[in-house]
Amino acid sequence: MHRSLQISEVIHTICDQLDQSDHLERNTCIALSLTCKAFLEPALDHIWRDVSSFKPLVACLPADLWRVEIQPMGRSKGVAETEPYYSQLVRKLLHLQREVTPADLDRYLSFYAGRIRTFQTDSWMPFPILSVHALKSIQVATNFKKGALAPSLHALKWVSPALLESVFKSHDAADDFYPIYASLFLSEHVDTLHLCIYKEYAQYMAEVHSALDRFPDMKVLSMEAANGQILNDYIGYAPWHRLEKLSSVNTILDDSIIATLSTIPCLRLLVLQDPYSETPALTPQPSGSPPPITEDLTPPFPSLESLTLIYKDLRSCNLLLRSLPPSNRLHSIHISYTHGYLQNTIDTIHSHVNHLTLRKLVVIDDFYPTNDYSSPSLEKTEDEFWDDVEMQPLLAFKNIVTLRVVRKGWHTLLTPDFVHELEMSDSSWRNLEELDLCGTRPTTQVPLINHDHFLKILEACPTLRNVALFFDATRITFHDESPSAPFHLQNLSVRDSPIASADCVLNFLDFNLPNILSINGIPGCMDPPCVPLYRKRWEEVEETLRDANPRPWILNSIGVDPYLY
Repeated sequence: MHRSLQISEVIHTICDQLDQSDHLERNTCIALSLTCKAFLEPALDHIWRDVSSFKPLVACLPADLWRVEIQPMGRSKGVAETEPYYSQLVRKLLHLQREVTPADLDRYLSFYAGRIRTFQTDSWMPFPILSVHALKSIQVATNFKKGALAPSLHALKWVSPALLESVFKSHDAADDFYPIYASLFLSEHVDTLHLCIYKEYAQYMAEVHSALDRFPDMKVLSMEAANGQILNDYIGYAPWHRLEKLSSVNTILDDSIIATLSTIPCLRLLVLQDPYSETPALTPQPSGSPPPITEDLTPPFPSLESLTLIYKDLRSCNLLLRSLPPSNRLHSIHISYTHGYLQNTIDTIHSHVNHLTLRKLVVIDDFYPTNDYSSPSLEKTEDEFWDDVEMQPLLAFKNIVTLRVVRKGWHTLLTPDFVHELEMSDSSWRNLEELDLCGTRPTTQVPLINHDHFLKILEACPTLRNVALFFDATRITFHDESPSAPFHLQNLSVRDSPIASADCVLNFLDFNLPNILSINGIPGCMDPPCVPLYRKRWEEVEETLRDANPRPWILNSIGVDPYLY
């Protein structure tokens, strides 16, 4: 064996390259552990690092312990109707036939328990669930030791009590499960918790509060709420001096909650989502209003680097953005909204986000237009009154790498003036790798730029690899060549861009974009009036490129970089 393979850190690195969620790669890691003694411990550490059910524990215990109750996987309380595939699966509820003894647990505790770092149970998977009596017996056999089943655990995702109620057929039994579950898995090393708030389960909520009290120095906290319950009170439950990542669903954004969030000193990643239920309307504030003044000299959000906001109304997003200090360190922003004036948000981002640090900006409109393409109206519908968006303010972010403004109802139209301003700038978007300004549905919009402007964008952004852009391709001829070609663009999405000649476009791509790996037009499921011909022409372009050089397209379709082979 090579000398480098005698170094445990090297073997650990090799094992870490295998994806535990992939069944084949997990089997590869198991085979690796059986290769030789040097590989055994590192491979076992990797296999047992992330556990997603009680199945590994059950496999280590004697088979004569259990009486198995088979249950069809149906609909759980508070859970949407399962897909037909999953409705055919069954789940095992394990009851005890005899009491668990320390000898039964010896193999598991001696060889495997200490390797577990994360534990969760995927409620939609047909994995076994232990009965309350079985957990109590294990608790007695481990002498009520805290975190006995995973003494080195760092991250715990709690089982949904709604799922347990559907399994146990009893609200009280589901509630009784949690004090024992928390005792067996919450070790002193836990720094990551994934919780779901169910206020109708008293003992469950008591354990949630106990965990929040017990681990005030946790680094990652993820919270969801059932039945429209609001989580604002839990965000300020503790000072969270060491909290680095916070995700909270069902959170109303107001001045008080923003003030609480802004004082968390180490918060680097923040994900907030709108309540599912109706929320009070926000009072509109002017776009340029300053952040609230506090007595503390420490700037708000001193460590924030990544921000995700999923809200129905853009005004909620703007409220938080306006609270950012001028010296903020944000490098990633993801905003998803249902209604609101997008231009205000772009202007707010320009005014309050650091121009030098932002690397990624994603804005997604979740609004779906109600146009019925099967019986089109001859008049312009209300959904087609799209708002024009000026992109010029975003040119200030000179180090941006990813820019996506995806509106499901319509495209974000670039103008010739914008392209000219980008072309004249010496430093804007020189590092841009992904540009996506296409909507996800066909519209009756008319593009304002053509293929010449498209080439100028590629010249101004030499690092572009992925582009989704709505432009006029009808004027492409056999002689349209850029002096800066060839470009390194790999993936191009054109949606319902007008096209006159597939042959001219193919010649255009062959000279200017020889490295293209995929080109996508209108999705086949879309069949609006007046553009089926465009789709057929773009499909002809794609099929011709694929037939001419199929290998890169196949590698790209399975997520492999063709330039590595």
